[in-house]
Parts: sequence; structure tokens; C-alpha cells
Amino acid sequence: MFRFPPLTPFVKKLLIALFGAWILQILLQNWAGVPVFAFLALDTAQPGVATLWQLGTHVLAFPTGPQAVFSMLIMLVFLWWMLAPFEQRFGEKRTIQLCGVAVLSSAVFALIVGLLVPKPSALYGAQAMLLGSIAAFA
Repeated sequence: MFRFPPLTPFVKKLLIALFGAWILQILLQNWAGVPVFAFLALDTAQPGVATLWQLGTHVLAFPTGPQAVFSMLIMLVFLWWMLAPFEQRFGEKRTIQLCGVAVLSSAVFALIVGLLVPKPSALYGAQAMLLGSIAAFA
């Protein structure tokens, strides 16, 4: 029988932070006109000074249109499903390390690919942590 894993402390904080950042981004972009997505997402086409913080903040960037609601919720559920058992098994410290390595390695790899392809795009979203947790169980 399938059961949801318990919501572990770090995963709970992470999900709240990601959802809160997304709501704040919606409010700032759509109502205040602040281009938060461009500030947070990793621009692989033109690496520059902003790349320094975008290496870590691209995880917080997510599209704000109506079509993004379902994909954001699905991503949060899958993060819960994959990271909570990892945290139960290996602890909070290793889970934080896994997320950090996944985020930074995906950003560096995206920058390398961005230099090689003719039309690179921005890197955004927490999919790196999701894929990192899947790979950690492999």
C-alpha cells in the first residue's frame, strides 16, 4: 500500500521557502512590475556579474503565469516524495549537502552548455534538487 513519506523538518522548510519565493515572485512581477525572474534565473546566454548570485538563486525562479501553477505544485509534491525518505535515511546535513551540490553542479553544467549552443536559455526551478535526489537513490 502506498503512503506519503512523513514531512521531515528540512523538507518542510524547503517546500515552504520554494512556495513562498514563488508567491513573492508572482506578487512582485505581476503587481509591482519588478522583473524578479530575470534577476533570479541563471542567464546562460550572457554570463556576467549577476551569474555569481544566480548560481544559487536559479532554484527560486519559476514562471508566474497561470500555466505554472500545476507544474509548481507537482514539483513540490515530487520533492517531498523524493527528499523526505532521503532525509530520513541520511539525515538533514546530508540532505542539505545533496541539494547544494545538485543546485551548483546543474548551474555550472548549464553555463558550460550555454557557451556551446547557439541559442541558450535561462536555467530556473528546483528540478536540479529533484533529479539529484533521484540520482542519490540510484
